[in-house]
Amino acid sequence: MLFGFLFTRELPDTRLVIDTSTSPSVAPRLAAHRRGEAPWLLRAVAVTVFVFPANIIFDPLGANGFVAMVLALILVGVWVASALWGLHDPVIQRHPARLGLGILWLVTVASFVAMGGGPATVQGKLSAERWVITLLAITGIVCVTADFVRTREQLASLVRALVLGATFCAAVGIYQFFLHTDPVHYWTDLMVGMTDNGGRTTFQQRSQFVRVAGTTFTPIELGVVMVMVFPLAVWRCIYDPSRRRWVAWAQCLVILAAAVFTVSRSMILSLLAVTIVMVPFLPVVARRWAYILVPTGVVAVFALVPGMVATMLATITITTTSNDPSITTRLNNYPRVEAMVHDRPLLGSGPGTYLPVNALKILDNEYLKVAVEMGLLGVFALIAFLVLPTYAAFFAACNLRDPAMKALAGGVAGAGLASVLVSATFDSLSFPTFTIVFAFVAGLSGSVWLVARNQPEESEIDLESDQYRTKGTERESIS
Repeated sequence: MLFGFLFTRELPDTRLVIDTSTSPSVAPRLAAHRRGEAPWLLRAVAVTVFVFPANIIFDPLGANGFVAMVLALILVGVWVASALWGLHDPVIQRHPARLGLGILWLVTVASFVAMGGGPATVQGKLSAERWVITLLAITGIVCVTADFVRTREQLASLVRALVLGATFCAAVGIYQFFLHTDPVHYWTDLMVGMTDNGGRTTFQQRSQFVRVAGTTFTPIELGVVMVMVFPLAVWRCIYDPSRRRWVAWAQCLVILAAAVFTVSRSMILSLLAVTIVMVPFLPVVARRWAYILVPTGVVAVFALVPGMVATMLATITITTTSNDPSITTRLNNYPRVEAMVHDRPLLGSGPGTYLPVNALKILDNEYLKVAVEMGLLGVFALIAFLVLPTYAAFFAACNLRDPAMKALAGGVAGAGLASVLVSATFDSLSFPTFTIVFAFVAGLSGSVWLVARNQPEESEIDLESDQYRTKGTERESIS
């Protein structure tokens, strides 16, 4: 009863949309329920990660005590307990994202154990413990999403939650961009019993623009996570039957505008990756509109925001010179990283233990940071953790026959590729909003992978081809 309430708010039935013939005695009753929605606790994490800044924490819980993290840890606790009590079988839900997560867990534990004989400080050991807790939360989001979000209705409800939260965060960013004030304190001041842990950099100057962070930690993080959610918002506009069309498209515009206003190279790289991967998997009509709207949108942004053209061009082209301090600092980090990795090449100094006091020594590259903290094995694990979900979603997009599921898988693949690329431009997993949003991307990749692997054979679809074509036609017409 307790697990049914926490996951679904009512007792789930035994109807499944996946093939459980490999384990006939198992009835994963939490996989589907009468309301046809994703688990409400999962949706709560998807909204709160964007609404409540991660610097506002329950002080006794430390830096991991922000609202979304606490809910995610409760989520993983319920998932583990439900597996132990036989309410579902996690063993049969195999997908590449879980493999990547497993590899990351193995290397994390090995590096954590090896850290005991290394030079880690007390603060470094506490940071390593925080990373293990974060990895627990990631595990909960990935596993619950892939295990229990499988039908179109469940996927749409989770996407709605992510888009709703992202819209709120984006609206805050737009407010900050035009008014140069931060409205976040209006609701954080009401969060009784919680304290400000610091770390947010709400405003940063770039050329004549003031870059904004919304409810995230930095403008780079805001730009990247907005772009990661953007393809899901587009998918919702086309395929979610519960939406009001103008509201859905307004959410898309708000999310995209907030991303652009961060004036970030990482955002531009993410947007290119998402566009290149997702557009080919859209339905024909939507693809044609994309070919028109993408260049039109670029021109509109540059026309409506004076100075945006010069700033964007300077942001991109300065990477070829040594005039940008951020580029110079990044290049100067390589010899230092090489020396640190040489000292502890396999497992590094310990997860989360690289804590530079000098801001110039911050590694704005997740791959380099992990190389120092978890060695070359850690870099391999990080690549597996980031790349395998991207591969899974792309595989699903290429093999799914349902146009809606194909488009969703393409959007997830685009978000995954963006994560792979931008992890080389900033220390991505050091930022809580990015970390949790990527966990949702990885979980969704597992969902679409399992749907693709368990979809009916061609011969089964041919028996009801008229019905299938009719549904496909209706979906195309929506766009």
